[in-house]
Amino acid sequence: MLKRTIALIMSMALCLSLLAACGSQDNAAEGSTAAAPSTAAAGEPGQETAEMRFMWWGSDSRHEATLSVIDQYQNANPGIKIDAEYGGYDGYFEKLTTQLSSNTAPDIIQFDASMTSDLLKIGDVFVDINTMKDKIDLSGFDQDFLNNFSVYNGKLVGLPTGLTAGAILVNKSVTDAAGIDISTIKTWEDVIEAGKKLHAHDKEQYFLNYELITIGKEFIFTNLAQLTGKEIMNADFTLNFTRDDLYKVFDLISRLYSSGTLQPAEESAIFDSSPWTNPKWISHDFAAASLITSFINSQNYDFQATADIIPQPAWEGAKESGVIMRPAQLIGVASTSKYAEQAFKFLNYFFNDENTARTLKDVRSIPPTEKARQICKDENLLDPMAVKAVDIALPTATVNQNLSVPNDIVQIFKDAAAKVAYKHGTVGDITDETMKLLGDTLNRLKG
Repeated sequence: MLKRTIALIMSMALCLSLLAACGSQDNAAEGSTAAAPSTAAAGEPGQETAEMRFMWWGSDSRHEATLSVIDQYQNANPGIKIDAEYGGYDGYFEKLTTQLSSNTAPDIIQFDASMTSDLLKIGDVFVDINTMKDKIDLSGFDQDFLNNFSVYNGKLVGLPTGLTAGAILVNKSVTDAAGIDISTIKTWEDVIEAGKKLHAHDKEQYFLNYELITIGKEFIFTNLAQLTGKEIMNADFTLNFTRDDLYKVFDLISRLYSSGTLQPAEESAIFDSSPWTNPKWISHDFAAASLITSFINSQNYDFQATADIIPQPAWEGAKESGVIMRPAQLIGVASTSKYAEQAFKFLNYFFNDENTARTLKDVRSIPPTEKARQICKDENLLDPMAVKAVDIALPTATVNQNLSVPNDIVQIFKDAAAKVAYKHGTVGDITDETMKLLGDTLNRLKG
């Protein structure tokens, strides 16, 4: 009798424990924050649910696609919960540096390649992906591309989310109406001549939709690279260009505005960071726009039938192309993450799963892995103009990407470009002032 009673009690306890386990897994699948035991969390019985944070910035289409991938992964892995933290780019760098400095950063982090050197000054903030090769397949990435953009001090700190290139997207219906043959546009002087012709044809029209914030960084860096064949500065905080080089670039900016090639800065500045929202772009009063490939999609232009890409304009006798080819962004895992292994298993799905490739398409520009690119090309999931821009950039892309320029230096260039655009001084005076500011700032950074 005693044995039967004990057996009955043990049987009831086993049933209750099974019911509790089922309830825990249901809660995890529904997004409960409870840290209930789940055998699916890391593939081993008894492990708690792995709850991770993934932070990124981008457009609504990027948010929707990324959330869909997260849902797909969570549904297949009920022991994993990924909290999405997303928004716009404004303030992102400042927020991330604060989080990394205070050890409160998300587990999975999207960051811009230009941020990397500044972020690593905080410390050893990212997991070396080379130590996680048993969790993520890296064979689809171009190794040279990884070495150029993702390896710092021998550590692989991030993976490219996409391949992006600077491009001039042209609306041929506008240029054709003004009698402009875009195949003849090779140099910046050609661009200015086309700008004058278009503006004379219709005073409401401008050749280039080029945002001031980009002129203050990528445009200046590209043109200095063309003139010198070098990055703008060295690791020892010395400059690779002269006062004359900088004067030429500032003078070019001034002439692009004064010739009517660019819309006046006081009219276009409100659309910085989103030139495709400029009403003149929407009404087809621009002939072309300077965009990176991650922004070349049907949401940002509506003239697919008359669209074309022209190569990056250059200086006569340029020492290199100045064509920018770089990661759209990088994604890494914080060194403080409790769930680094689980994070890399998710990233393996993010980068290598076929359904993920179909879901993400080009929301982070042209896919970074060969497999994903081929799937998207075969199924016509990529904008043909973005593909053409990358195809043009790959053979001629500059090696001088200027990704390690301190933010203080970048801001000096942005401020100077704004002064030129708004005519707050002569080009010569602004050049002299900028050279002095650069010298003072570099001396401070050396110290």
